Amino acid sequence: MAGQRARSRTMTGQRWPDVHALPLAEFTGYRELEARTRISAIYRKGESVPVAEEGEEVEVFLERTPFYAESGGQVGDPGYLSGGLGRARLEDTQKPA
Repeated sequence: MAGQRARSRTMTGQRWPDVHALPLAEFTGYRELEARTRISAIYRKGESVPVAEEGEEVEVFLERTPFYAESGGQVGDPGYLSGGLGRARLEDTQKPA
């Protein structure tokens, strides 16, 4: 829990300077467990990147998501993202502030 709280405290607009330019994600988790979506942005160590390579830890912003973001003490959902080019493990879900 301590690690989760520390990560949560870093979730600010300054971590991703252009986060306000991204579209607001539509939460679909009350209606569905899976969603077809597009990736709005990928960040690696605070820098925008066009793709993620195997083994990299990145942050991904989705247009639509069934993953519930950490809020009010509830831990964010884990899961998987999959598509034609592969599959990625989603370890945590956060709101970008």
